[in-house]
Amino acid sequence: MKMQIKLIEPTVAEILLPKETLAAFGLTADRITPRRADARKLLTVLFDLLESLCGLRRDGCFTFAECRPYINGNCRLCVGFTRLPSQRLYAFACADDLLDALSRVRYISSSDVFRVEPSGDRFLLYYAQSPDNQINAAHNLAVLSEYAMC
Repeated sequence: MKMQIKLIEPTVAEILLPKETLAAFGLTADRITPRRADARKLLTVLFDLLESLCGLRRDGCFTFAECRPYINGNCRLCVGFTRLPSQRLYAFACADDLLDALSRVRYISSSDVFRVEPSGDRFLLYYAQSPDNQINAAHNLAVLSEYAMC
């Protein structure tokens, strides 16, 4: 399996995947999504490689991956690791979708919003459930899932 891995920051790596590697997993650059079993298999292999080669480990913490088509059918994957415990993460295509969702949710005790770079158009919302917001949790999860991208 051919690829290039570059550590951009201590907790962020960039992976360039040639179209031949993607094809070996039955994928193309525009078809990588966690909903696809073949994409999940590829991501698992990549996370294992990042751990063994770069020391980047998920350990039940929030990890984000942004996949973009690259030159000649290749793929550029940017993967970042944090120390935040992983519970719920939602991606929004634009600020309007994020703001619409936030206007409909009920009390949220803990959440963080991150702007996805380099595009700057997408936003991530990390939603941490806690005992004090369990009453509104089902409603909030339904609203966030309705607006968030898959």
